[in-house]
Amino acid sequence: MIINTTSLGMVGYPKLPISLKETNKDTIVYDIVYNPLKTPFIKEAEKNNMDTIKGLEMFLEQAKESFTLWFNKHPKIDTQILKLIKNKIENVDIYGNKFILNKNYIIKNGDFFKSKNQNSYFVFDNIKICLTKNSSIKFREIKNKNILEKNKEIIQRILNLLSIDKDLNKITFTPSSGRGNIIKLHGSEIIDQTYNAHPDTVIATAMEEDSSKTILVLGDMAELGEDENKQHENLLSQLEDFQIFITGKIFKEVIKKKSSKNINFFENKQDFPKNYLIKQLKAGKKVYFKGSRSSKMESYLELLLND
Repeated sequence: MIINTTSLGMVGYPKLPISLKETNKDTIVYDIVYNPLKTPFIKEAEKNNMDTIKGLEMFLEQAKESFTLWFNKHPKIDTQILKLIKNKIENVDIYGNKFILNKNYIIKNGDFFKSKNQNSYFVFDNIKICLTKNSSIKFREIKNKNILEKNKEIIQRILNLLSIDKDLNKITFTPSSGRGNIIKLHGSEIIDQTYNAHPDTVIATAMEEDSSKTILVLGDMAELGEDENKQHENLLSQLEDFQIFITGKIFKEVIKKKSSKNINFFENKQDFPKNYLIKQLKAGKKVYFKGSRSSKMESYLELLLND
């Protein structure tokens, strides 16, 4: 079995540079990427008459588990729901700012929130909770003190639009390590986004913060293809109002061409500005950490936590 666990092949990314021509025909090819539904890697496998597993299956199983954790209800996905989801993926603008509820949308498998019987399921066609196609939620206009609160507010507004009575303020959720955790330290906060990174998510999550009150500590972002240097340079340009500390081979090359008083490079743990960041935390500034897994940004975060 060959499994692609990278983002290569996803919409907006270069394709996975692997040929299957010499691969045993009994090989199973599994690509966890779900947008597009058929990646170039999956298409090549099918061309070679290999069995394939597409990323949508894993994505939906993750979604079901997340739903269960949030609401203690177990959703089921039938062929009609799967067809609708595939249609949404094929037509969605991944860089759009709006979540649009089409008036022809069909909700199957039940009113999980209002039903007293967990195993009861209902089918609704064009019911009032499906709203008009002009109803939307502008995600980026929602301002909250951190990304977790923003996500909760987005979900709450969607539920309100659907006339679903569920108060998320009564639900507590702690993300797994490195996925947006807020760590209280020295009277301020560390934003732990160390699990992984892509330039788009770095920009989106960093821009939620006040540039005058937040310091960014960023590591290289991997799997970006041939224009990785350009994407790192563009990221620094878009975040130029922040004070930024960067590390990694890619950033080291980029900083040679792009110098700025707000950007500082550190090579390793010995070079890491621990004392400076502690001082800034005590002064009330936040410190935001993010980078790809290969950057091991959690090791730098631990230097602050273990002080």
